[in-house]
Amino acid sequence: MAAGILERYKSWNWAWTMAVAWGYEPVIAAMKKLENERQDIICDIGCGPRGGLGGHSGWRTIGVDLKFQGGFSKQFPTIIPVVASALRLPFTTGSLKATVCIDVLEHLPAAQRPSLVKEAFRVTRPDGLVFIGAPCGIKVRKCEQELNDVFRAHTGQDHHWLIEHLANEVITENDLYQYIEDAAACYMPHHNIRMVPNVELRFWYWSTRISWTLPWLMQIQRLMFRPIYPWLARRNGPPSYRLVAIVEGLS
Repeated sequence: MAAGILERYKSWNWAWTMAVAWGYEPVIAAMKKLENERQDIICDIGCGPRGGLGGHSGWRTIGVDLKFQGGFSKQFPTIIPVVASALRLPFTTGSLKATVCIDVLEHLPAAQRPSLVKEAFRVTRPDGLVFIGAPCGIKVRKCEQELNDVFRAHTGQDHHWLIEHLANEVITENDLYQYIEDAAACYMPHHNIRMVPNVELRFWYWSTRISWTLPWLMQIQRLMFRPIYPWLARRNGPPSYRLVAIVEGLS
């Protein structure tokens, strides 16, 4: 019985994490203002094991990723899991009202990034919404390198997702904007683009570092951070760790 209670607590504790919630905060804030659009299923490209947008909003989403852990659908019943590459989405052109892609571009070589963004726009209606977010800039890269050095000093190995960032070219704000403008020209000719800073850089650095150097803290992370998250979510820099482009298609 005790083991069952512990497993349920672990599942509850990790079903919400501040790092993931913060990345989707601009998406959630924008979609809350658009009640009708939230009635449509939102596609979340690269939703990850924590459920991404659906896991942190409770909304119905299609979660696209390369694989899903056992029990994912039970933990996140509002998410339809689809195993697919972000570069080849299994959806009809212009079939979705809203598409989200947060923290995926930096895991790809620069040559593949325009293709990912074009796929996100291809599957979205010309009058739909696209959200693309990624860590941007040299300052961010320096912080990521420092954090990977800290992780290696504690564990003897590189951090599994940071080393992927470091292996690929830095994304600049101009890069992100150009990827979006080129893709929109193909699939969303009339649109507005808004670039939103997301997560104050130094706060991101120190909160990530503490989570690695004080691992016990993460066993109670939801209890500690969820109550103060609305205040923390307003700390967005500049400088920021991530930029989120919000693109609205116009009829």
